[in-house]
Amino acid sequence: KVYTFGHSQGAYLVHRLNTLHSVDGVISNAPGPIDFLDRCSGSANVTTLSCNKVRVGFGTTGAAPDAYNSRSLKSFITGTLSPTLFTQALDDEAYQVNLMQNTFEVGLDTCTDCAETTFNYYGTGGHDAFVTNAYVQRDIRNFVGSVGAGIATFVGVATATFPSDQSTRSTNTGSIAYQWYKD
Repeated sequence: KVYTFGHSQGAYLVHRLNTLHSVDGVISNAPGPIDFLDRCSGSANVTTLSCNKVRVGFGTTGAAPDAYNSRSLKSFITGTLSPTLFTQALDDEAYQVNLMQNTFEVGLDTCTDCAETTFNYYGTGGHDAFVTNAYVQRDIRNFVGSVGAGIATFVGVATATFPSDQSTRSTNTGSIAYQWYKD
């Protein structure tokens, strides 16, 4: 059995992969950026490394809104292929919680070509609730157990970055590699 798990921008990645390839299940904790255009220019007005890299490569949010929208999780609401569990702590950043509940969940709830999705919200744990909140951990174990039997679970940690000699990326030519180890 194959399950993907992601947290924050890693959750963005596993959700995006879920629109391209089917696996047995996807777990997405506090995914983002849900609305990259707004995050880099609007009410959030957040200056992040990601916003700056897109700004350098494509221009401002006003000059190139499509570049920001195409990198927003809300652009990938239709066509999910695998059952998905979304987890979100309510004491995470209010901006994140609002987008999760009122943009992303609403969009997936109305999706007619999506695999089954479950949204679970938790009172505590902040942005890293999957590490600190026992209820999130229990729900993840239950989700994996309910989608298939006789399952071994694993956790992978990854960081996605531009190569140091590259300031922009105009194609999806990257790759993902992994190695299995027996413990």
